[in-house]
Formats: sequence, C-alpha cells, structure tokens
Amino acid sequence: MQQNLAQMDLRAVIVDVDGTLVDSNAAHADAWVEALRAHGYDTTPGVVRRMIGMGGDKVLQAMTGLDQADPTAQQIIAERHRIFAKQYVAHIRPFPNSHALVSRMRADGLRLVVASSGDASVVKALLERTQFSDLIEEIVASADVDHSLVGAALEALHLLAWQALMLGDTPYDIQAARRVGVATIALRSGGWDDVDLKRAAAVYEDAADLLAHYHESLLARAVA
Repeated sequence: MQQNLAQMDLRAVIVDVDGTLVDSNAAHADAWVEALRAHGYDTTPGVVRRMIGMGGDKVLQAMTGLDQADPTAQQIIAERHRIFAKQYVAHIRPFPNSHALVSRMRADGLRLVVASSGDASVVKALLERTQFSDLIEEIVASADVDHSLVGAALEALHLLAWQALMLGDTPYDIQAARRVGVATIALRSGGWDDVDLKRAAAVYEDAADLLAHYHESLLARAVA
C-alpha cells in the first residue's frame, strides 16, 4: 500500500530512534554479538547490523533459528538488553541537529510518536539519556503490540495514514510504513544507502541535512 502524497494532510510524524535520532545501531549490533556468543552462537557485528530495525524476535530467529518463546531465546534477549543498558546507553549520542529537527517539528505543531522495534524500557532509557523524552508524545514498541508497529502508532495518534509520515533509517522502517499506507522520509545515518532506501518518499543524509532542507521537504506540509 502506498500513500498518495497529493492527499497528505500532515499532522504527525512517527519517528524511529536508533540510527535516525541517535547513533546507536553499532552499539545494538555489538550487544547482540556479545549476548549471542555467550550462548554459543558466533557472529560478527557487521552481520547483525544489517538486521537492526527488524525487531529482536526476527534477529534472534535469523541468528539462532530459535523461536522467541524458547527459554534459551529468552535468556539471549534478556542478556542483550542487560548488556546494552549497562555498557552502551551511557555512551550513545544524538546525531548532529537531531534535537533541533525534532524541536522544529514540534514547533510546527506536528505530533511526534516514537515507533521502535526495540524493548520499550530500553527505548525509554535511551530517549531519557539523549534528552528527547520531553519532545515525544508517546512510545510504541514492538513488545507492546501484536500487529503492525506503525499501525499501532497511528492508532495511538488517532490519525489516518495520509495524516502522518514515518521518519526512519532502514528499509524495515519503510516496509512497515508502506504496509499501512504511510510514506517515509529516510535518513542514511543508520548506514543504509539509496538502493536500500529506494522505496522511501524522500532520502536525506541525516537529521542535519533534513533540517537544512526542511522548507523543501514533506515536513513543510504540516497542518497549522
């Protein structure tokens, strides 16, 4: 399903965090590698990084073949969360001008909801650590929903698909948004290139680039 941009009545932005607002994709990959190796599954950060944004259950199954309900799978997931929170969260930084971009969207009257494939408690800690919490209306995380993450964000906003945009950094963000008819502005800051992001409505280098071209972007269609 693809949104008709001519019909856009923009009122909100569904925002990804990792790789979009903060430089955390590599840290997530490293935490996964440590947790997997602790349980006998050897891999490399480069392999896992291409999966960041899929959702933890999908990463786990791809790397181990285990179902999320398996006790070993639960141990790996818990260990990954612990490693990320203890070793990495304190060192993660926002991308340049990402705060300014989010503040600009808020100033234009756009409602902002975070949609993340990560664990809600980890996402909340990361937003607090990087000082985005006060700018975000709500967090919708994969553990909180049993259907489309972007669809759940729309429901939280009480909006329709053509009243929102997705802001993300991976092809998984774009795919999830397209399934419910939401267009995506994609950023290369997560490590994906234009071929990977080709289904986005627009692609920018990073938050700073999008902010610099704000008036020309789809964000400028915000309804006052």
